[in-house]
Amino acid sequence: MKDQKKLRQPEKIAGLKFMSCFKVWKIGSNGVFGKDRFSIAFITFILIVMCFCNQKSNVLVEDFDDFYRKFNNDSLFQLSRVKFPLPGLNTEEMSALDSVYFWEMEDWKYVGLSKIDTSHFSHIIENHRGSVREEVKSKSFLGLVFRRKFEQIDGIWYLTSQEDINL
Repeated sequence: MKDQKKLRQPEKIAGLKFMSCFKVWKIGSNGVFGKDRFSIAFITFILIVMCFCNQKSNVLVEDFDDFYRKFNNDSLFQLSRVKFPLPGLNTEEMSALDSVYFWEMEDWKYVGLSKIDTSHFSHIIENHRGSVREEVKSKSFLGLVFRRKFEQIDGIWYLTSQEDINL
């Protein structure tokens, strides 16, 4: 029995004691004593960050189809979901030197596309993650194109750009 190594026992200092995997930490009236205080602080920081990262978001994600239906049928709702000033193109209001047009809230005209005559217009909606592009083109007059881009911001859909092209 003399050949067996003795296990290191934790000592009592001002009341509490415990043993970690590699070191004996003594907690007393003066705080934590050990060889590597930085390691404890670093591990504590990592654990706190992991706790915050693993929390589920409480943000509700709005369904695009519900938003789109309401956006095209309710003028007040539409006005509340446009990010003004709204950038885009408006060939009727722009000169040849302008590169972008900005719609302002006070000049906004309701645009409802709930019922599109597909015999005269093609209507395409491309849904990408967090972004939707819509395009309406005239089948008979090639210079008439209307495009809108919707983006999800904090789970809520907004119109973020628009192009009204009439050549």
